[in-house]
Amino acid sequence: MNSDCPPNKIITEAADWLIRRQESPLTKQEQEQFDSWHDQSKDHQKAWRMAQTLSRSFQSVPSGLGNTVLKRSQKDRRQLIKLLSGLLVVPVTGVIAFKTLPVSNWTADLSTATGKQKTQILADGSRIIMNTHTALNILFDDHLRQIYLIEGQIQISTAKDSLSRPFIVTTQYGQVEALGTVFQLNQLSDGIEVSVQQDTVEVTTLSGEKQLLQAGQKAVFSQYDISHPKPSHTADSAWVEGQLIVDDEKLSHVIHEISRYRHGWLRCSPDVANLKVSGVFQLHDTDTVLKNLANTLPISLVYRTPYWVTVDKPN
Repeated sequence: MNSDCPPNKIITEAADWLIRRQESPLTKQEQEQFDSWHDQSKDHQKAWRMAQTLSRSFQSVPSGLGNTVLKRSQKDRRQLIKLLSGLLVVPVTGVIAFKTLPVSNWTADLSTATGKQKTQILADGSRIIMNTHTALNILFDDHLRQIYLIEGQIQISTAKDSLSRPFIVTTQYGQVEALGTVFQLNQLSDGIEVSVQQDTVEVTTLSGEKQLLQAGQKAVFSQYDISHPKPSHTADSAWVEGQLIVDDEKLSHVIHEISRYRHGWLRCSPDVANLKVSGVFQLHDTDTVLKNLANTLPISLVYRTPYWVTVDKPN
């Protein structure tokens, strides 16, 4: 720890006060307790200034993520205090880490790392398959089964519920209610793509627009509207089997999809972006995928480091 940093005990107390103030306005008694704590010493005052700096950094992350970190249930309180205490100990690098690392994964109920997938059976027997770099929260009670998709891509197979509770997936753009079904959600840069493999779902945007999607259909919804349903394809769910299936697709799109499963930076040069690609690729080994592309297309792979690769025209 930095020698100028307040003691661990005071750092932990500052983290606790930060969470308490985010959860709800302090009562008069709580405010008096905080003032008394704050005025105990210069270390207390410095710890609180550090906490305020960290709190301001939360405002610069994607909408909803800062609140996800700061507003967690009581059962997560100790873990969250420990996390914030660690960031407070290194206020500069802590803020950088918060902005550059997948912070949602730190506090989500379920998450996957880059290039990894996970299958989870829920308490009601429903199954969720999570694709690379995905995070979600699970909110089940006596009246509702709810999943909050923070980021990423999932496939859900819902189970029949003895309590007849609705099954709803909530996103930052709206919600999808399962009507006894198998379906997928993929968070895009400006919306959510929904693809239905079995039965029906009802999509509702934040603005109140509604659309039923049947098996074999897919659509993209944003906060305000829902695209016209289109036929879904086998390729849409190939990721569940660890595959990428493309047919006469631009190389730039293929490279973008591969990059989701790799650490580091993978770029496609505009000089080769429009080359067409068809095939079935195994996503668990992206280096082999890139080599196969280089063997079949007029491209070269430029490795500045193992984690910085450019797909470019031939040398």
